[in-house]
Amino acid sequence: GAAAVSPAATASPSPAPARSLAGPQLAITTTPGGAHVTVRDIGWGTTPVSIRHLPAGPARVRVTLDGYRSQERQLMLREDGSGTLRLHVSLVPAAQRP
Repeated sequence: GAAAVSPAATASPSPAPARSLAGPQLAITTTPGGAHVTVRDIGWGTTPVSIRHLPAGPARVRVTLDGYRSQERQLMLREDGSGTLRLHVSLVPAAQRP
């Protein structure tokens, strides 16, 4: 039979058993919160956000928020990585025009 697929996005995160982690998990936070996050040019929602099941290798993380300069970080996700890689980005207000 066909397996049912449930959407990954839920309003209240439930704790997952450690054995279910397949590869690294990326947890991204920003100051201020609510910034849009893309990893490898794929949108993942707004901060704070946790991303699971990313393939190993280089990953470009981009964080954008209206009124602030966009920020980019280059990360290397390891194949043997388990647990959570935490990234916090402090956003800088965009230059105000007179």
